[in-house]
Amino acid sequence: MNKESQVTNLNLMWHTKTVSEFNKLNYDMILYPSNIIGTETYIVVGEDKRHIEGYVLSKLHKDDNANTVYFLRTEDVKNLPVAIKNTRKVHSKGNVYNLLTEGKSIKINPEQKMVWRELIDKSGIPKHTNPLHWTLYKNKVLYSRLKGQVYYRLVTESAFGKDKYHEAVRLLLNDMSNIKDPSTPKLFYAICHNKDVRINELPNKGADFVKFCNTLMSIGDGTTILDNSSRKTEGTKETAHIENLSVSFTHNIPAYYHSKGLKCFEELYPYNVINRYFYTHYTGFLQAVFPDHINHSELARDNDLFYKDWIKSCLWYEANWHTLKNRYPNINLARYKFSDREERFKDHFVDFARCLSHYAKDEQEYVELLDEEYRCHAGGKVQMSDVRVQGKKPVLTEDKVEHAEPVEPSKGIPQSRNKHDPVSTPDNLLKDMGDKVWGYEDLRKNSGMDSYHLDKWLDNNKTKGNIYEVMPGNFKVLK
Repeated sequence: MNKESQVTNLNLMWHTKTVSEFNKLNYDMILYPSNIIGTETYIVVGEDKRHIEGYVLSKLHKDDNANTVYFLRTEDVKNLPVAIKNTRKVHSKGNVYNLLTEGKSIKINPEQKMVWRELIDKSGIPKHTNPLHWTLYKNKVLYSRLKGQVYYRLVTESAFGKDKYHEAVRLLLNDMSNIKDPSTPKLFYAICHNKDVRINELPNKGADFVKFCNTLMSIGDGTTILDNSSRKTEGTKETAHIENLSVSFTHNIPAYYHSKGLKCFEELYPYNVINRYFYTHYTGFLQAVFPDHINHSELARDNDLFYKDWIKSCLWYEANWHTLKNRYPNINLARYKFSDREERFKDHFVDFARCLSHYAKDEQEYVELLDEEYRCHAGGKVQMSDVRVQGKKPVLTEDKVEHAEPVEPSKGIPQSRNKHDPVSTPDNLLKDMGDKVWGYEDLRKNSGMDSYHLDKWLDNNKTKGNIYEVMPGNFKVLK
């Protein structure tokens, strides 16, 4: 198969409806831990009002318009995932349940049918206007789900493709949740039943917001056990065991929200949430073009072996990431600088570097990937350029985001014409900064320095007392 045919085939295979058809053909009659609703309860059956203890599960089956509600005995929960063989209807306390009377425990054996690079390159719709950022994104999503304890935030324009890829992976691997209109109850339910939770878009800042932020701070600290003491039933408490949980945010660039008269992420969340989730600003757009007529069921059947090999390989990495080492240990990661307030980000970067080392074909590509990931993080610090368009200069404090006096966009930092035509030089940079606050990416573009030399320049001038960091990634000349 030539390269063009491979791209076309991947394009169709990773259409959400095709992946959904594979899921339905193979897993429609399987119950997973993520199907559990709430905590242990009981149903009342028979004339003798006998109690059966267990759990309620809910699943939307193929071609159904409403979820089917199941009841699974407590002793059978350990066998999940379970293929449904037989059920009987039970009426209890005004509700109807399908009591599982016969089932078979289903386990997919992990097997490395594909190496990490294949898992990434052979997943997702392949055409994107920024292939490098698309590759970084796919690595991050899959690593987050399989390795666990990855906490990040992704900022893009609409149509980057962030939801499409996540949804496709979710259909194949399960134990993933995508929360829209986020709230504390939704978040806590999701972390109790999933290994990877995504918070899609921004919440309404209501009475629940403080609890929501406190929960996010605890998760971002890497806690392994989290109690929910805000259940409606007085005196009850739900406990989430989240030692392998990953949580991420996705949202649009600040200008999108400002154009609608809304606050962006940095204006909404307190700093102690912001600094727990490693943020990157990826650019580009997914190029998802499909034929007018697609037989998704046929495609799913034709590629059944591929999907199963892909899943088995993912499960192998899930079982083995804790033993895998960085393939390029000679590359000194200390060259990527993080402020004292960003120790968590440094830890995240080092951890994600291990993932990228298993994707890169050689040391040179590994460094290129790291450089770009760091640039996307440094350039995404508070999205300064986007907020400036609104005529405001953001200032972070420990517990909230405030705004300094508006600044005229026309008086902002001069922009270089292209990456080969900087408007300043390292020798003149301090003078050109004047009394304005410059972001890391502004300094890099306008000086013509790469990240390595810019970091050395910043360290040298901070040591001399020439500049200071007004907030992470944003600098001003010390008069």
